[in-house]
Amino acid sequence: PIDIVGTGGDGKNTFNISTLSCFVVAGAGYPVVKHGNYGSTSVSGASNVMELQGVKFTTDIDALRKSIEACGMAYLHAPLFSPALKE
Repeated sequence: PIDIVGTGGDGKNTFNISTLSCFVVAGAGYPVVKHGNYGSTSVSGASNVMELQGVKFTTDIDALRKSIEACGMAYLHAPLFSPALKE
């Protein structure tokens, strides 16, 4: 899978293009793993968007694999995979 992540927190009020790009790439037929977090310096981050789309955050490898098989994409909520980001 292609790993897509944005820098986030640029403080410049820019558009969250990495989240949009994961849908475009998956729609083009390439498997995507997108990871991200809630917005910290903006109104929303990737996790805010994914949560509103109904994505359930999980660390279950089988569930993530099934997500890639079903829709071409899996989302990794950063705090579940990197303890330093929980704070």
